[in-house]
Amino acid sequence: DIRVQCKSHCNDCEGSGYEKGSVRTTCPRCKGSGVEVFRQGFFEVNQTCGACGGRGFTQPVCGSCQGAGLVWDTKEVVVNIPEGVEDGVSLRVRDKGDAGRNGGPRGHLYVKVQVRKHPAFRRQGADVHVDVPISVTQAILGGTVRVPLLRGVETIHIPDGTQPGDRMTLRQRGIKRLSSDSYGKQFVHFKIEVPKKLTSRQIEILEEFAKESGELLHSKDDHPATHEKESTTFSLFQAAKDALFGNKDSTANEQTGEGGDEKKQKDSA
Repeated sequence: DIRVQCKSHCNDCEGSGYEKGSVRTTCPRCKGSGVEVFRQGFFEVNQTCGACGGRGFTQPVCGSCQGAGLVWDTKEVVVNIPEGVEDGVSLRVRDKGDAGRNGGPRGHLYVKVQVRKHPAFRRQGADVHVDVPISVTQAILGGTVRVPLLRGVETIHIPDGTQPGDRMTLRQRGIKRLSSDSYGKQFVHFKIEVPKKLTSRQIEILEEFAKESGELLHSKDDHPATHEKESTTFSLFQAAKDALFGNKDSTANEQTGEGGDEKKQKDSA
């Protein structure tokens, strides 16, 4: 339900604009024609009577509506929102607008829809998008995860080797299309979360994984003794980052090294 300010018929005069029980009298100026005639020589001009406003009669006006026959009113209106309506769409509610003059019927009410944003879902037409966090091990080895839907929850399979930015399409899980029985799609975007705190056993396993993959990690001798734990943790995260996103630092160092060799050759020349 929504509250709407609209014009309604005056209760005191029932929309006529005249005082209830009053009597109409013929306008003395225009003699009931509603038109005044002005003559000047051979010219004749017809003009709406200024005394009766062209009605041809006079009658005391209603004191509540000042002769308008309409007053401002606040009403509760029930608006049916169709499934799948989009932001900015105007809905017509019949016979819920302003009342007509002289007791005439009501017009239509037009309601402009504003769709509130959802904290989890992002809408794109009839399709919806949702981000689902998964762990590094789930991304590498695969697994299952529960995904929120517009109508409930569904468990989906995570393919092994899932990369950052990968998504899965769930058909007929989106929003119902207007004037249709079909539904849009739901896109599940996988967000790989790298842990910030690890146990010593988890660190050991990941360092073994990095060693097995032939990745070069920072050795403990490269850092002061007081920072041995931080060095190991950095190595762990560097290994996870390199495994998922590729080692950008090594590529940059190789390019820098090549540039340095060229410079040395020019200097020696």
